[in-house]
Amino acid sequence: MKLFGLLACWLSMTSVAAQDTCSCAIDLDLYIDMVTRNYAGFHDKVKPENKGQYQVLLDSLRSVASNTTDKALCFGVLDGYRTFFDDMHLQLGGPYMPGTSGDASGPPPDGTTWTSATLMTYFGEHSDDLHPLEGLWTLDAYEVGVVFDPAAKIYQAVITGSAHAKWKEGMVKFTFPEPQDECMAVRYWRGDMGLMAVSGKFVQKHLLLDGIGTWRRSFPAPQQPIDERAFELIYGSEVQWKLLDDSTLYIKLGSCQLTNKVVLDSLVKANKSLLARIPNWIVDFRDNGGGSTDVFQSLLPYLYTKPFKEYGSNHWLSPDNTAVLKDFLVENEKMMDGGSTRSIRALVKQGEKHPDTWHIGRGSTLRFKQHDMPRRVAILANKNTASSGESFLEIARGVSDKSVIFGENTGGFTDYGDVMPHDLSCDGLGAAIPTSRMSRIDHGLSYDREGIAPDMRIAKDGTDWISFVRSYWSAAAH
Repeated sequence: MKLFGLLACWLSMTSVAAQDTCSCAIDLDLYIDMVTRNYAGFHDKVKPENKGQYQVLLDSLRSVASNTTDKALCFGVLDGYRTFFDDMHLQLGGPYMPGTSGDASGPPPDGTTWTSATLMTYFGEHSDDLHPLEGLWTLDAYEVGVVFDPAAKIYQAVITGSAHAKWKEGMVKFTFPEPQDECMAVRYWRGDMGLMAVSGKFVQKHLLLDGIGTWRRSFPAPQQPIDERAFELIYGSEVQWKLLDDSTLYIKLGSCQLTNKVVLDSLVKANKSLLARIPNWIVDFRDNGGGSTDVFQSLLPYLYTKPFKEYGSNHWLSPDNTAVLKDFLVENEKMMDGGSTRSIRALVKQGEKHPDTWHIGRGSTLRFKQHDMPRRVAILANKNTASSGESFLEIARGVSDKSVIFGENTGGFTDYGDVMPHDLSCDGLGAAIPTSRMSRIDHGLSYDREGIAPDMRIAKDGTDWISFVRSYWSAAAH
């Protein structure tokens, strides 16, 4: 059971508002204390043999923190502590992380001297040396001209047209740095001019802003036509269910957030007769950053060919972890499987009665009634497949001889899970801390460093992955 998952482009802060201001030394000590008390991997990572090295790190970071007043530099100090644990699930966020502004007061949108006419002149005069994301972009009632500010090293999306009276030509709608591994942190002013910090991605010539929508570039026109159908299959609705032909079903699960469970479950239930005759499945878990393993349970019986031993996980029940877990149960109980609800209740009961103890998971052997169809299952995964998204691959490989994983190594977010959000109550800082430890680690099975490797690797050369799978199946048939 994994309760929480994180996207690769994670930000703990969803809005920029006034925050308590603390010294860097206080910020650091709060973060160290929070990780020490709540992180399920702490005693795996801090052992007698490296305790001296760990203490040297603490002394060094505290020395730097005591002389640091710049909040962005302070964030780097805290992040230096986080990286010691080498755990992708252990994360830190806030308004001073790289790529965001340190102004936590929520200023109104900036004004510029740019106009639609001057932007078009600039784009025309610099057509041969534009920065990768410069040009005109549109979403719903907005058109913006995106220009790069070399002094600030950020892109500005400047209003060139808007159906909303408040938004005037020349106002900045959002800003972002050059993407790193397709991801960037975005400062975005909503329609009411309130400031938000959101995560963004630049993929397949589209600019995706989490919770905002997909911006499309209208100028300069792409040199090669954009395959919007292929884009929608990957980056459209998080749950997709499409017949590619009479024998092939495409199922996409873009995340394992619990809100997707009822959607996928209803599709499986409504299409039982279809599932009884379709021999080929393509199950797309690319960019699935995780959530809850409850979400994909309805798919597993159709993949099943053999029993699979799950070693289970142990949960660290600190008072903080128990409190957040209890809140999670209240908010999500109606969306979860009954078994998960009972498990969480048991965790909360033990945590309240016996704080700072481990709940030892027994594990289980997965068995299902076997289905004749499908005969072949291709599972697509990439480096952004993480957490519970990776758990699906691990389980599918374990229960099925007819599943083949295509793509690239996953993100490596699986050894320590059930990530709990924590607020440091200083400077808008938020922590994401894994609270469970997979028992398979004791059996030599660990995926955090390398991720889960595919059975069939697909090169990063612009290959259409769905066409690749179909060609692979065709070649295997001859």
